[in-house]
Amino acid sequence: MFGLVFWIVLGIDTTFKPLTMILTMGPDGSTLEKEAAITRETHLTMAWEMLLYVMIATIAFMGTTKPF
Repeated sequence: MFGLVFWIVLGIDTTFKPLTMILTMGPDGSTLEKEAAITRETHLTMAWEMLLYVMIATIAFMGTTKPF
């Protein structure tokens, strides 16, 4: 399970990377399309982060209770 944490972090990194390209504002400033893309990328990144927190809590629970 600990190895899955690294895959989840990789998912966070690959999901968040396009967001840095979106954040570059041109002469037009912010547009509705850019705002929608930022919102979508933020929600995807937050989903990966929530999965990371669940995985860490599961690892901590299993380490404390030692069910196996």
